[in-house]
Amino acid sequence: MKRLEKTRGILNSIASSNEISRFASDIAGGVGGLVCNNLDALAAISCAIYKEVGGLFFTIAENREICEQKHASFDSLLGDDLSLLIAPQKKDAGLSGFLSFGEKSFGPSYYQLLENIPGFYFLNKSTLEHKLLPGKEIKKQEIKIMVGGKTPLKNLIDVLSRWSYRGSDHCGGRGVYSLRGGILDVFPLTAPSPIRIEFNGNKVESIRVFNIESQLSIKSCDLYKIHPPAAMGFSKKTKPLKNILETKTKTMLYITQDKKDLPPLQNIISFYADGLSFCGDDSINKKNIDRVLSLSYSHLINPTNKTFYGSKKMVVCDGLFSSGFIIPNLDVGCYVIPGSGRLQKGQRFFGGNAHSKVSSLSDLMWGDFLVHQDFGIGRYRGLQRVTSGGAEEENIKIEYDRGGSVYVPINKFSRVHKYIGGKKDPKLSKLGSSVWNKQKLQTKKSAEKDVQALVELYLSRKNNRGFVYKPDLELLSALKNSFVYKETEDQQKAISDVLGDMGKKTPMDRLVYGDVGFGKTEVALRAIVSAVSSGRCVFFLSPTTVLSDQHYITCKNRLSPLGLNVELLSRFRTKKEQRVVLSKLEVGGVDVLVGTHRLLAKDVSTKNLGMLVVDEEHRFGVKHKEYIRSLKKRVDVLTLTATPIPRTLQQSLVGIRDTSKIETPPRNRLPVSTRVVRFSWALVSNAIKKELSRGGQVYFVNNDIKSLGFYQEKIVDLVPDASVGVAHSKMTSQNLECTVLDFFSGKINVLVCTSIVESGLDVQNANTMIINGAQNFGLSQLYQIRGRVGRGGVGAFCFLCVPKNHKLSKDSFQRLKAVEHYTALGSGYSIAMKDLEIRGAGNLFGFEQSGHIARVGLSLYNKILSETIDEKRGLVGEPARQPVSVSFDGAALFGADYMPLVEDRLYYYQRLSKAEKPEEVAQIKTEVLDRFGKMTNEVKNLFLVGRVKVCFFHLSPLRVVFKKRSVCVELDGLPGGFEMELVLSFFKKLEKESEITARVEQKKKGRLSFLFKGLGLKKGVKTCEVFDSLFSRVITK
Repeated sequence: MKRLEKTRGILNSIASSNEISRFASDIAGGVGGLVCNNLDALAAISCAIYKEVGGLFFTIAENREICEQKHASFDSLLGDDLSLLIAPQKKDAGLSGFLSFGEKSFGPSYYQLLENIPGFYFLNKSTLEHKLLPGKEIKKQEIKIMVGGKTPLKNLIDVLSRWSYRGSDHCGGRGVYSLRGGILDVFPLTAPSPIRIEFNGNKVESIRVFNIESQLSIKSCDLYKIHPPAAMGFSKKTKPLKNILETKTKTMLYITQDKKDLPPLQNIISFYADGLSFCGDDSINKKNIDRVLSLSYSHLINPTNKTFYGSKKMVVCDGLFSSGFIIPNLDVGCYVIPGSGRLQKGQRFFGGNAHSKVSSLSDLMWGDFLVHQDFGIGRYRGLQRVTSGGAEEENIKIEYDRGGSVYVPINKFSRVHKYIGGKKDPKLSKLGSSVWNKQKLQTKKSAEKDVQALVELYLSRKNNRGFVYKPDLELLSALKNSFVYKETEDQQKAISDVLGDMGKKTPMDRLVYGDVGFGKTEVALRAIVSAVSSGRCVFFLSPTTVLSDQHYITCKNRLSPLGLNVELLSRFRTKKEQRVVLSKLEVGGVDVLVGTHRLLAKDVSTKNLGMLVVDEEHRFGVKHKEYIRSLKKRVDVLTLTATPIPRTLQQSLVGIRDTSKIETPPRNRLPVSTRVVRFSWALVSNAIKKELSRGGQVYFVNNDIKSLGFYQEKIVDLVPDASVGVAHSKMTSQNLECTVLDFFSGKINVLVCTSIVESGLDVQNANTMIINGAQNFGLSQLYQIRGRVGRGGVGAFCFLCVPKNHKLSKDSFQRLKAVEHYTALGSGYSIAMKDLEIRGAGNLFGFEQSGHIARVGLSLYNKILSETIDEKRGLVGEPARQPVSVSFDGAALFGADYMPLVEDRLYYYQRLSKAEKPEEVAQIKTEVLDRFGKMTNEVKNLFLVGRVKVCFFHLSPLRVVFKKRSVCVELDGLPGGFEMELVLSFFKKLEKESEITARVEQKKKGRLSFLFKGLGLKKGVKTCEVFDSLFSRVITK
């Protein structure tokens, strides 16, 4: 109970009651019952009782639903003292490898219980009847693995399979294993992290715990035990949990909202709690606060640390409750401000990961289009072993028009990229034709025209805007205090960046990007108030009527109380209403005008426009983008997007547009509880009823428009109380907008829709997502769709449904397993690595460019564009240093036997080709050794060759050739200022010290050839390093 030794205001207050102290004393080591009508109060009281009793403490809820809803509240109050002991639900046939709610924590919690580790064990009543292996049987069946010991690998795999572990290419979550040669990765059901076991035959060479995100080892251990699943249906040795507990000294507390649900008990305590909510006008809230302050113990759950009426008289508490409450009998009250709560244990944010993919080459599929900068567009035909002049390596094979092929070696990988262009398949290039070079030249000329416009825009934005923003600090402070959430660190930095830009003399052009719901709009509101309080008007532009209406509601609610006049201009306004708004705008009666592209019409005019806020600029058409670009010359522009780079493309990459990234989720957003299940109408019905019973709303996603009507009718039959609507992209815009707005307002509580919901509304009350046919969705798509729920600080659920008789492919399993594992908010930057989408013509700078992008691919177009921009801006320096060409007379490759997956080989080949320093090659070698084990000679050779490519700091060899027992370094002459005599003196010294034969030959055009004999590859690499360092010594001398 170390966690609870710290002062916990609300628990101490409840525990200090004589009634609670007496009850805790009565039930210690026995059984009791606690009744309270309010679930949040019930959680607080039971935790306070545990604080008094300690030891093995079992809190038993009436049903699984209470455990699912309130485990976050217990976690916020108890931290590491909490152990969830929710029995695993029955597995669907063919879906092994996926985990039900509670299963992630059940194994570790049960093993803690068997070891008699004190703590608060939270379970539902039916778990007591769940049959489990007793401690003695577990010890008999557990697998002990010891470094230096013998464990037959085949037998180990057989046991894991019998325990329902699932084999996969990568170990992506609990209950999964991956085998690569003599290395076994396995994520035990009872462990917090996966382990990597390296075998030599049947002998265990090493055991390492590794990080599931980076796939790299964290620490080593000498002994590891893999426990069998606690619930083994095929074993006759299992017993009900209640029988296992008979031998334990423990305290059991049954909790319920209704006394009739309790078993017959001698010790029962009951409390009534009044609920409090943070809603209504200020007078209602003041009455609620006064009620709390009238009690002996007043607590506040408010991590924003903002002051308001009565807050200074309350004790701040770390609990995570959905609403406030007053317990009159205990004289305790808790006032909950929305946005309260702390980060949940185990919640991590993945983004900006140093181990992220180098580029999309590792995601190549057979037949994908590739662009080679020298040969054009072809099709990817896999990795092939190529032997030439005694050298053997793996090359990328690219097939061109009429059957021609190009083999790309590792040192040329940088000249190849995955094709991203128009929606139609590109035309394959023909080898030996001049067409490709002409296309590149045309693209270059076209880019020059476009770049001229960009550079002019860049230069025009260097001019003074003509006025200086002088924001009203009191208004800004009032806006900040009205924000009920605590700003995240990223959000604070973005606000600081924007306000800093507005404090400069030149116009702002900043892009703020981050996941949906991460607080980009709040950044915009701070900028809006700064502009308006400086006497300027602001336009807030959105791509759809629905989103414009949502932004209007937000601005109206937040800005109107500060005295700002907010208006809406969209199809949701009649023509008469629009004329009124335009008249007010013309005379300066509108401070903030929110709308769609209607704002860009000619009849919308104001002499006072200071700022344009654009939401998701890439979703506007070509003409509208051109108009927005013209506005940028004279007003400040703040662009918001939920889609990370590269979709934002060149303007941010070449320094013409500044960016701010928000990748930390709000504190109150909990990970979404995600389950992969077989589709059944019973599951759908129960999930919908459960959500509606707590006043929430549900998304039912099905990506087949034709069957949406069927699903709507079926849900209406199963849940008659539900108000079910349908939304898809083929509906008229008016009907679609009305349906979505009805869902937003709560008139519809179940929305049957296609993946159109992926970029939908921020509906904080929607907390259950059912995705039908989840195996057909892409990884990023699943992540984005799931992100529509769990946005209001309430525990949310996502069901990824697979058809009853469908057998999951290897790829589908890995996608669904990844979504199941990556439940933390902010995972978008780790999980969403999908390629850039080009939305029709002119998505970059104008209509003309789409054709050039389609012809040469986006990556090459970007390269040409960047080079042209640098030329126009006078930033062209010395040409980039070319990588050293290394020829090796032998095999230097990973090989399928050592690294079975092509995607892994591509990934590490590309990492090696991009390495520029010896430290980078060493880091890659460490990773490969960790993940794939003892290196073959071919792999060792590959890394030695990789070292040679990065070992030259003072010389720039034309090439380095390794042959049998010799190495030849060819130079284009000596570096300037070097005399041959001095070089030869050091050359002879090297020959003497290294016991090798060396000579220098002069070639044509002043070229020099330095030949070293009598050494192998390893010594040859070292000789190259020493040889290069000689020139440093010459400089010093």
